[in-house]
Amino acid sequence: MKRFKYKALDAAGRTQSGRIDTPSESQVAGQLHRRGLTLLDLQELPERLGPRLSYKEVAILSSELSRTIHAGVPLERGLKLCQHAGASRVLNENLERISDLLTAGATPSEAFSGLQGSPGEALAAIVTSGEQAGRLGQALSASAPLFAGIARFREKMISLLMYPLIVAITAVAVLAVFMMVVVPSLRPVLQDLGDQLPMSAELLLTLSELAPMVMTGGLVSGLIFILLCQQPRFRQGISIFKHRLLASSVMGETFTGMDLALMARLFGTLLASQTPAAQALELASDVMANSVLATRLQEASSRVRSGERLENALGDLLSPGHLIVQACRLGYETGDLAQSVLHAGDTLSERSETRLERLTALAGPGIIIGLGLLIGLLVVTLFSALTALPEAAGL
Repeated sequence: MKRFKYKALDAAGRTQSGRIDTPSESQVAGQLHRRGLTLLDLQELPERLGPRLSYKEVAILSSELSRTIHAGVPLERGLKLCQHAGASRVLNENLERISDLLTAGATPSEAFSGLQGSPGEALAAIVTSGEQAGRLGQALSASAPLFAGIARFREKMISLLMYPLIVAITAVAVLAVFMMVVVPSLRPVLQDLGDQLPMSAELLLTLSELAPMVMTGGLVSGLIFILLCQQPRFRQGISIFKHRLLASSVMGETFTGMDLALMARLFGTLLASQTPAAQALELASDVMANSVLATRLQEASSRVRSGERLENALGDLLSPGHLIVQACRLGYETGDLAQSVLHAGDTLSERSETRLERLTALAGPGIIIGLGLLIGLLVVTLFSALTALPEAAGL
């Protein structure tokens, strides 16, 4: 999205100036014409994008704006009130940017379109849909619980993953100390066994010699990977590979399930705002974190726009028995598609949370058991070599 500063004439012949966000320079004149303005001069401005919003911040903004709109307060004034409510610095910076754009004459959808990250893009989709349907307040009010629920899930996911992460780091540290300190300290004693040194102990000594090289190689590889990630093409390739892996693997069902739950809940919220199904599906796909699934959903949106039934298009993407597909089929039968899809999104979210809790509950003990078995094997190997010392001394 590019940003331009313009001068234009209104219907009364007066000169007006302002700023406008649009994908390309060629679309500026058309947007101004729809406002009753004739373009005189245009200048592209440096891109000004606010910092990324979190789902928690988007939930707060949606809730507060919906209250002010329902109270009859203009959107621009509502943004100012949200700025004075003591919100976060990141939220205030984005509110200032949106308020400036509205003051310059931008529509709500244009003002919110520059928000960065999945939460910001989701909010922009809600605002666009609500503006087109003439129900902006209702759309924001319906989306606030959605964003709040996602924020709670992410906080819960981080807290659940902390324990397995700490255990894994501890396990690696213990193994490194054992291989780089304990085993080398016994090297002189074990080497005195000569030919009587067991094969397993000889292999252990070899691994302890390689351990510093492996650690150094791992650190260097990590630094190289971090440097390569600064390149957009490499980072994009890694992202696509990760998304394909998550979209096709069993382990990825937990995370893609939450992604699809977000899509379903946003899709249902847009449908409840009277957005056509094809457009709602396209807007919902734009905010998915998994780019592979997002591309497939956009293809399904095109098929729906061409006249294909929604459940058939989504059935080819997901599966005929997927919960979202069943919800679409049930929604058409009952005449309440929005609520059916929303319920499917809630169910998918609960299932993803349950899977995550089970995985994290098993990960910590699994790592401890694996480390215990490995350390036990190493200790047994050392003691089997040490038991040969008396025989070697007798010789």
